[in-house]
Amino acid sequence: MNAPCHLRGLPVFIVLWLSLCAALSAPVSWPDSVVKIERWSGDAATPRLSGAIAVAPDLLATILTDPAAGDSFRAAAPSGMVPVRILARDETSGFTLLEPLAGTGNAWPVVPLPPESPAMRPGEAMTMQSGNPAAARLAGRELLHGSRLLEFPWMRIHLPPGTWVQGTPLTFADGALAGLLAGNVPEITEAARMLPAAAVRHLVGLWTERRTLARAVLGMKLSPASGIPRVEECVAALPAERAGLQPGDVITRIGNTVIRDAADAAEACFYLRVDDPFTMEVLRGTETVNLTITPVSAVGKGKPQP
Repeated sequence: MNAPCHLRGLPVFIVLWLSLCAALSAPVSWPDSVVKIERWSGDAATPRLSGAIAVAPDLLATILTDPAAGDSFRAAAPSGMVPVRILARDETSGFTLLEPLAGTGNAWPVVPLPPESPAMRPGEAMTMQSGNPAAARLAGRELLHGSRLLEFPWMRIHLPPGTWVQGTPLTFADGALAGLLAGNVPEITEAARMLPAAAVRHLVGLWTERRTLARAVLGMKLSPASGIPRVEECVAALPAERAGLQPGDVITRIGNTVIRDAADAAEACFYLRVDDPFTMEVLRGTETVNLTITPVSAVGKGKPQP
């Protein structure tokens, strides 16, 4: 007896789904998955090096600091060194996507990005997946520098002495991606910043879905000094002010995220998307107020507050 039409393709779908799940759950071979990036500048005799991972067969993610217009890039591939070019870059974080030049495509082993943000606890052990893997430990979130809120959800990690290149992946004990090395912490030895895997996933998602890395801007300034997520200022004609947010409001929720302090608010703002409205809950005096805000793009607006 023939199966109903809507069931005939079901066995094939199940096989494909199980194959996909197996591929996503398969352990990453990190020695094969870390891609070396060479940056050649002008007439330099040696290149500057970065690490990278493939987030798609022909798409590499890394961290680059201040690339110049005349710089050229090459990436290590099974076939040798392959010329690549910058496809998109976020100037604030240095997060960069690279692709092979026309006619030089290569399929690097793709590193799966975690579908959910794993809990990261201070003191958690990690591994720096360089040519010589090294132990690292998580110190915690780093969203404040002095009295200023940082614009990215950086994590601080402690490393052994040595020279480490930006873009090098860090992994958890189970081999899953924890983040990408983003650079040193000023004036603190053996400490560095890591861009967490959740932020990498967010930025890759922006590019895949929208062909942009432009981050969302609300136009508000928070007061981090006391830790209370209190609004100090709303920039005229930007989304926060247009939605009715006022100086003195204390933010208690952004979308589905409960806000406990100014650092929570800054991090939640990072994961907002341009033109996607969300609800912000604030405490205004003794009254709870809900506002609907639609973020705009940071492109062309200098370096505004979150």
